[in-house]
Amino acid sequence: TIRDEDLVTRAAERGECLVAAMRDVASRSEVLGKVRGQGLMVGVDVVSRGTEKLDPMTSLIVEAECLHRGLVVGCSALSGVLRILPPLILTDEEVAEAASKLEEAVTYVTTETLDLSRYMPRRAGSFRLAATFLGKLG
Repeated sequence: TIRDEDLVTRAAERGECLVAAMRDVASRSEVLGKVRGQGLMVGVDVVSRGTEKLDPMTSLIVEAECLHRGLVVGCSALSGVLRILPPLILTDEEVAEAASKLEEAVTYVTTETLDLSRYMPRRAGSFRLAATFLGKLG
């Protein structure tokens, strides 16, 4: 149970580790800004290169690239903040893996010529992402 396994304390400890790992990734990126967290709820700002201005478009692309790599993060089309909400049983190895996948996704987004068709919906449920892209492209 939560008490028997002391998951509240564990979440606080793993959260500090996750925030530190995400700050390390952000320190090497032009498009990741502030990292903040409460327990295992972590937010990572996605910003325009060289600024502190949130960049919702890039955050959606980073979100898609994370998912492509098996890292599930949340992102609002309006916020520009990646939300990382792992389970309470997160391990040190999984923290390192999440940081690595985020760094891979950000590196891909910032260094490759992007094929936007990669992010277009394959089913009706992905309409939000397509509408965002079409609004930016049109």
